[in-house]
Amino acid sequence: MSILDKLACMSDTGEILIGVAPIERFEGLAPAAHPASILPGAQSVIVTATEIQRGDYRGLEEGTVWSPAGRWDYGQPIKVAQIVEREGYNCVPYVPSADAAMPGRPVRDGAVAPNVGILVEYAAVAAGLGEIGYCGLFMTRKFGIRQSLGVAITDAPLPGTPISMETICTKCKKCASLCPLGALSATQSMTLTIMGKKMEIGLINENACKVCPNGVYTDTQLLPGWDELYHKINKSNQLVSFSQPVSGLSSLNRLKAACGRACVASFEHEDMRRYSHDFRVRAPWGMRPEEMEDYDDYK
Repeated sequence: MSILDKLACMSDTGEILIGVAPIERFEGLAPAAHPASILPGAQSVIVTATEIQRGDYRGLEEGTVWSPAGRWDYGQPIKVAQIVEREGYNCVPYVPSADAAMPGRPVRDGAVAPNVGILVEYAAVAAGLGEIGYCGLFMTRKFGIRQSLGVAITDAPLPGTPISMETICTKCKKCASLCPLGALSATQSMTLTIMGKKMEIGLINENACKVCPNGVYTDTQLLPGWDELYHKINKSNQLVSFSQPVSGLSSLNRLKAACGRACVASFEHEDMRRYSHDFRVRAPWGMRPEEMEDYDDYK
């Protein structure tokens, strides 16, 4: 069996999608974000998308259990690396990390200073798995936003997965209209283009997004200055700080936030997996920071 055949076996259950992006699809990226900076001689980037079960959203949808959904998956890339390295090639499983601070300079002349940060959503689009929706979250035709992404970099030359120009996001903009803080604009957007695939993404007030009490998490640690932002966003919802999708909000996990859950509820009619019951069974809830019982502690 070829490497691709063995990788295909991983997705037989239907809960994992796998795509391959030849290294040429990353041309033009800065060395600090390029897979070849991690593995010199890299030929291919393998990306996995593992389904997050819809039931995992239930607690936050009901407002009774707060828990983050994992945006990044390290387990599947390790399995990919095991398959590839059995065939005699190098393969590096990668996940965005919050490791201790590294030296602020390259370790040798001509090298890139640590840590190299792969743009995982960019890789997922380049591997033909889907697109970035209006809400700024990565979407696949099969799962919508409900997946954890994993990356493995290899020097094995593998054929690339075709990039579909099909539009997945319906641009319903429920993600924007149901954000209690108005952090995601329904009227102001930018176009992000990856390998000829154009995606419209709403502009985000990241100051508001950082203090969202409706299910936003940091993938690393609590962002500095969050206490001042609580007070600041209470005064105004104006779009004062735009951030670029993919890289600018890389520390914010919004999969289960009000915007993410609005996307799940709206997209399930497009979802390839049919359910016997609707995800949303009552009107969505939402709160602002000043409505929290302990808000006074952060003024």
